[in-house]
Amino acid sequence: MTAEAFKQTASSLHLSLTHKSPPASVPETNGGEGSAVANNNTSTDSEPIASLSAPPTVFSTGSYGWKGQQRVNIELHNPETGEKETVNVTININATVLGSKPSAKDKDKANKKAEKEVVKNDESEDVEEEDEDE
Repeated sequence: MTAEAFKQTASSLHLSLTHKSPPASVPETNGGEGSAVANNNTSTDSEPIASLSAPPTVFSTGSYGWKGQQRVNIELHNPETGEKETVNVTININATVLGSKPSAKDKDKANKKAEKEVVKNDESEDVEEEDEDE
């Protein structure tokens, strides 16, 4: 899939962050590279801390995926003072489609195609100028 096709067809990702771990039934992905997280959190705090949207994007490297950022205040218990503290956090997500970075060969093809378009446009402008001169 080309980066242009990806941007036209992909939907934004929407994430909701909580203090509670996902259920242990979350499946592993990528042949075991990902991992299911056991729900050892005894907190019942499943209210979202923050929500984040990550729209489809093309990164400067030419690869594509989703990118999002959100600033959030998170309340923590300080064990030294026994009081609650609020910390300001920046949450970033870059979810890159594996294998989406164009190869050098693909880049050369795209450059040649762009050069042909420039030449074609220049030639059509020359013809228009000749028509105007007559």
